[in-house]
Amino acid sequence: MYDLATAALDTAKIRGASYADVRVMHLRQRDLTTKNGEVGTLAQSESIGLGIRVLVNGAWGFASTDRLTREGVAACAAQAVSIAKASALAKREDVVMAPEDFERLILGLRQASVREFTSGR
Repeated sequence: MYDLATAALDTAKIRGASYADVRVMHLRQRDLTTKNGEVGTLAQSESIGLGIRVLVNGAWGFASTDRLTREGVAACAAQAVSIAKASALAKREDVVMAPEDFERLILGLRQASVREFTSGR
């Protein structure tokens, strides 16, 4: 899955994205109903897919797919870029990503985790 996510990011970058992220979803669901102590229905389902969000020309684009091949995720990334480019035509102002200080962010998360653990929250 890592290779597919990387392929999607590479495609987005090649097509002009200044930012991109990929999310993989793997969902499993089981349903059971009963009536008067008897099993009514029993069903199981599973789905897996990938979504890519991109920032192009100051606008967001998003697309998703369940075609988990290099070609499928490349097409998904290309579609996300196309959507962002179309959105850029109608935007009022550019989306600007907030700067992040990763060291401070990670340190803050660690401190928060320690506080929650030691305070019993």
